[in-house]
Amino acid sequence: MRIGLLWCALVLSVTVLQAQHLKRSGTLGIYPAALSATEALKAGMDAPKGIKVAKMMPGSAAEAIGIAEGDLVLEVNGEAVESPAGIVAQLGELSAGEEVVLTTIRDGRKLTQTGLMGARPLPLAPGATIDFGEVPYGGGHLRSFLEKPEGEGPFPVIYFLQGYTCQTVEHTSPHSPMRKLFNQWVSNGYAVFRVEKPGVGDSAGTPDCESIDFDAELLAFKAGYKALLKQDGIDTEQLFLYGHSLGGVVAPFLAAEFQPAGVMAYGFVLKPWKDYMFDIHWDQRIRMGEDPGQAMADLQSGRHLLNAYFDDELAPAEFLKTDEDRAAFAGLMSYDGQDHCFGRHYSFWQTLDRKNLPAEWQKVNCPVLAMYGEYDLAAIDDRGAKQLFALINREHPGNGTFQLIEKTNHSLLKMDNFEAQLDFTTGQSEVRAAYYQNNFNDQFADGLFNWMNGVLGKPAN
Repeated sequence: MRIGLLWCALVLSVTVLQAQHLKRSGTLGIYPAALSATEALKAGMDAPKGIKVAKMMPGSAAEAIGIAEGDLVLEVNGEAVESPAGIVAQLGELSAGEEVVLTTIRDGRKLTQTGLMGARPLPLAPGATIDFGEVPYGGGHLRSFLEKPEGEGPFPVIYFLQGYTCQTVEHTSPHSPMRKLFNQWVSNGYAVFRVEKPGVGDSAGTPDCESIDFDAELLAFKAGYKALLKQDGIDTEQLFLYGHSLGGVVAPFLAAEFQPAGVMAYGFVLKPWKDYMFDIHWDQRIRMGEDPGQAMADLQSGRHLLNAYFDDELAPAEFLKTDEDRAAFAGLMSYDGQDHCFGRHYSFWQTLDRKNLPAEWQKVNCPVLAMYGEYDLAAIDDRGAKQLFALINREHPGNGTFQLIEKTNHSLLKMDNFEAQLDFTTGQSEVRAAYYQNNFNDQFADGLFNWMNGVLGKPAN
C-alpha cells in the first residue's frame, strides 16, 4: 500500500531500559545538508566534501560535543562523510553512549571534536512512561516499546500492528499521526505495545526485514504477543489488537491463536494480494483521471507477469527477460531490478498471496471492529471492511462492528474530499510533509475508545 530529525521533549516521563542484549540507537541531533561548491570553496576545498550542519536539536549530543550550526563535518570516527544520507548511515551504526569523533571545519579551521552519542527522545503523552524491552527472535532480539499511562495499573493494552514497510515504529517525531494516536491512547488510560520488525531500529542478531517473507514476519509479531503477555503493569484480559494497513492482515493470525479481548482493523485487505494488485492499479489510475482504455491495456499486457510471479511463484529474474517486461513489472510491483518489490523481498508478497484471509478471520472468536476511512485510496473502498463485518457476524453473531471514518485517508489525515486526497498524493513533497504534520484526524480515536469501552463494559467517552 502506497503510501529528518525533529526535536522533541519528554514531558513528565520516565524511560526504563529493560533490555540486556540490545542497545539504544544513538543520535547526534543534527539536520545534515549538502555542501554547495561556493561553500566548499570558502572553506578552502577544491570540491564539496562532507556535509553542513543546517540545524541542531536543542540539548542534543552535537550541542554537548561543541558542534555549531554551519559547521562542516568531514569525517565520523575517521571515515569520510560523502553525503547527508551517508552521515545518517554512519551515525546510525553507533549506539547511545558510544564515543564519536568528528572532524569538522569552522571558519576555515579544521577541528577534531569528541563526545558521546545521545539517545533519541520520544515525545510521550504527559505523565507517560516507556519501557524499552526486547523480544527473542531468529537467534537475536527485536526491540519492543511499552508506553503506559501515569499510575500503577494494571492497564488495558493495545498491541499496535504496523503496515508493510521496514520503517521503525519508534515514532520520534511529535508530528507523526501515529505518535499522536499513541499519545491519545495513553492519555485515555490505555497502554500501547509495539515491536520492531526483524533488523529494524535497535533490533540485533536477526535477519533483515528486507530479506524475509510474510511467514517469517508473522512469527516476529507472534513472538511480540508472547512477550507482551509477560509484561508488568498491564491487564492481559483487556488486550486489544490494532492492525493498521497490512497490520490488519496480520491481526487475524494473532487473534485466532491468542484470542484477545478484541481486534480493530483499519485500511486492510481481505482478498488475495494478486487480486488486490489488479484492483488498486485500475482504481487508482481511473481516480487519477487517466485514460480508462490505456489503463486496462497496461493491466492486460502485464497480466502474464503477475501470473508468473504470483501463480508460478517465480523469482522476477526467472521471467523478466526483456527491458519492456522489467519496466512493466516495475510499474505494477515497484520492482527494483533485483530481489525487491515495494521494498520487500519478492517472496514476501508471494507467501502473503497464498493466505486465505477470510478463513483466518473465521477462526477469530472475539469482538472485531472493521473500519474504513472515507478517502482511503489504499484500501480502495469500504467493501472489504463491510465484508469482514458480515463474515464475523456470520460466524459469531454480534461480534462484528463496521465503522466508517469520515473524511479520513489511509494515514489518518483529514481530507475534505477525494480531490483533496488526489492533490495530496500528487503534490510536492514539501507541501505534503507540511500537511502530514498538521492534519491528523484527532477524532479518529473517539470511535475506537467507545468501541473498546463497550467491549470492556465501560461507559462511552
